[in-house]
Amino acid sequence: MDESQNLESLARLHLIYGHIFAGLLALTEARQHFETGLAQVRALGSGLLILGATAGLASVAILQNDLAGAQALLAPLLPSEYPEGQEPFPLWFPKLPERTRLFRRFKAHRAWTDRFLAEPTVLGVVDSYGVELLHPRREGRSDKQIGKKGYSNRRWIVGSKVCCLLNQKGLVCGWACATANVHDALFHPLIQSFEDHMIVLADHGFHSKQGNPKNLKVCQSKTWNVRMIVETMLSMLTTVCLFKRVAHRTWEYFNARLAFTMAVFNLLVQWHGLQPDPRGFIHLSIAEFSL
Repeated sequence: MDESQNLESLARLHLIYGHIFAGLLALTEARQHFETGLAQVRALGSGLLILGATAGLASVAILQNDLAGAQALLAPLLPSEYPEGQEPFPLWFPKLPERTRLFRRFKAHRAWTDRFLAEPTVLGVVDSYGVELLHPRREGRSDKQIGKKGYSNRRWIVGSKVCCLLNQKGLVCGWACATANVHDALFHPLIQSFEDHMIVLADHGFHSKQGNPKNLKVCQSKTWNVRMIVETMLSMLTTVCLFKRVAHRTWEYFNARLAFTMAVFNLLVQWHGLQPDPRGFIHLSIAEFSL
């Protein structure tokens, strides 16, 4: 095997490692491998490998929020002029599909979001969250209305009730949803699915006269204040993800929106790693991603 073949094999190895580390969100290591591989394939003059290495490096740069670096990498590969009406937005991003077609793709691939759910821990916390789908004055005007009237945050809404189950780090382990008029005990099967892995803390809203799951601990008011972590998470869904009021008309699309929102939350809250303070408490924040 001559020197050029050795160099190409080494370059391909760096690109493979780059993709592996990028998939693991180890972005610094991924960028190092892509940069090394790109330098080697440029020395070889292989156009196809240069395109692949550049695309991988640009993807990592975007994930690191280095948009200027990504644009500098991709600009030489893109045409200087586009036919009218076909300009990408922004210039170095591929053109996204039309809005409704994009939503259909999200719905079709909703199952992929399960990969982003967190692993259970010894302790967990659960709470429900009201999502408005319709203004109360418009209730009953359509036969296709999917939301129901329920009480949430001391006021009436017409919409859905979302149940979020978090581990002790504040990451979403599981979720479920129903119409806003149901009792929180309806979500007992979600809690019970973690019976062998997690003790789940909840308020009195989850208590049922018919019995509770073995792993559910119903807490008195002002006790087990660690439960407030779920309030922090729900607050971020409201202020950053704008999830308190949505306008979906079918359950399939609403469930897809919910699934991707939970996946995005777990991804963004770990963007810089989970950094505990000296007391071991992890302060969650995704404010920097608010648009």
